[in-house]
Amino acid sequence: MIAYGTTSRDYLTRARALRANDNPESLLYAALEIRCGIEARLHEYLASPAKVATRRKGLWRIKDLSREVENVFDVHAKAVVTRFVHPETGEKMKIEYTPVSPKLRKIGEQLGEFLHFPAAHKVVSAEFTERLAAAVDSGIRGLTFATRGTLLGPPTGAGPNNEEIRLTFEEGRMPSFLKAGVDVKFTMRFILVGKDKEKVILKPD
Repeated sequence: MIAYGTTSRDYLTRARALRANDNPESLLYAALEIRCGIEARLHEYLASPAKVATRRKGLWRIKDLSREVENVFDVHAKAVVTRFVHPETGEKMKIEYTPVSPKLRKIGEQLGEFLHFPAAHKVVSAEFTERLAAAVDSGIRGLTFATRGTLLGPPTGAGPNNEEIRLTFEEGRMPSFLKAGVDVKFTMRFILVGKDKEKVILKPD
């Protein structure tokens, strides 16, 4: 039995290969792979903070999955970057959370429309093929970005008073030097989103 990978990166790899065939049939299958890849990435985000997220089972619509993600994380349209300094070598290591952007979510919904049974005259039209190719290309670019990061969510506060910072890595992607007790230095950009007389509220930029 041939193994069929179902991670977001598996879907992206197959979509790229199908797009390279450059024919209408392959475009439709590439659209399916991208659509599934977007869904898979959102599921990967939701699977990570198991103690925080209260997921509903059976979700497959991108807008519903996106809403579940937004119930757990703040909405981000661009990468959230943390740079660690290796405690021994001084090397700076970039670690990212790269979200499924609002643009990619919209592309995924558009691709879903192509995957329903179409009228015969639409499939043979040049306009149909051009629109589908443009959507697939945009989807590949967007999913490439969304799967670039190694974090399954932006850094979040943890502990009784949020005095800790939680970083959730993909399986097997955590830097080896991150061990209990190690003195870690890192930099990160924040933006000020709220304040009063006693406190300010910062959000990863």
